[in-house]
Amino acid sequence: MNPYGVLAHAAARWQRLRTRLPSAGPGVPDEAGVDDAVLLHALDELRDAPAGSERRDAAARRAAERLALLLPGGAPAPDGGTGGGRFAEVPSAEQEFEGFRADDLAVLVLDGHGMVGPVLGPVRERLLAADSLTADELALGAAGRPATGEPADDTADGLAGGEPAHGTADGPGTGQPSHGTACAPVADVPADRSSLAPDVDPASGGAAADGPSRGGRADGGGESPVRSAAGERPGDRRGDRRGDRSGGQEPDPRLIRLRGRRGEPRWPAFQFEGGLGPPLPVVLTVNELLDAERDPWGAADWWLAGNAWLEGEIPARLAGTAHDPRLVDAARFLLEDV
Repeated sequence: MNPYGVLAHAAARWQRLRTRLPSAGPGVPDEAGVDDAVLLHALDELRDAPAGSERRDAAARRAAERLALLLPGGAPAPDGGTGGGRFAEVPSAEQEFEGFRADDLAVLVLDGHGMVGPVLGPVRERLLAADSLTADELALGAAGRPATGEPADDTADGLAGGEPAHGTADGPGTGQPSHGTACAPVADVPADRSSLAPDVDPASGGAAADGPSRGGRADGGGESPVRSAAGERPGDRRGDRRGDRSGGQEPDPRLIRLRGRRGEPRWPAFQFEGGLGPPLPVVLTVNELLDAERDPWGAADWWLAGNAWLEGEIPARLAGTAHDPRLVDAARFLLEDV
């Protein structure tokens, strides 16, 4: 049995499977999910290891085996059986299931957000393609142009607007979706794909469990497809196990903080003066209106997608200019519209 297929199936069915896992233990928030050290370490190793490497294959086997042990009756497999049997020593290929991949399970478990799968996965890739600052760069004042560490977008100013940058998990965009399925620009994704965590199955298309979200689509009329998409909560950031080195000073919580492909924190550069300086006041104001601390992906999508209330302009390109009042008005109008 291919362990990658088992992990991909678990990612597609995660919201249902996680309720069958043993309790995370006292003092651990319910939203934090499984807290099994063996599974967490195996998934961490899986996404750190190079594609096609023996280390990655071994990590996939360990993760699948541990998941099968934790789940009563074993982990369900894509073929309808259970993943409690023998796993292939050398997988012939990294199997997907309904557009989900093994790496998606690592994101769901380690990072605690649901920007995965055939719909929201490419949106996540597009948002991560914009220039951003690492924790070290933020702590040092970023004395130089921010090195993204992510694929470069082919749009002007390094802003990820318009078509998604269909990159893979480990390299630049190739023109193909990261999960092997076609996807549309953010504005074309159905507006009901608004919340994937903690109460929505990623495979369900992201229907909100707690009412409409606050994000704005490029057409100015609906909700953003990633608004509240597994929005991180304080205490729910599983990627924090890696540590956020910020020179002992916590970044302003109003700043958008995203999780990179290996769980590392990244702050989109448009939030800072010149991409390197202090935070732009208008960004802090708008982010607070958009509740960016709770929903960083939805806030990033608002800034990096065309907005009809701004004549189709990408808000991030207007930040720090004479258009700042219009940005605040657009964000406030969005809230009033909800």
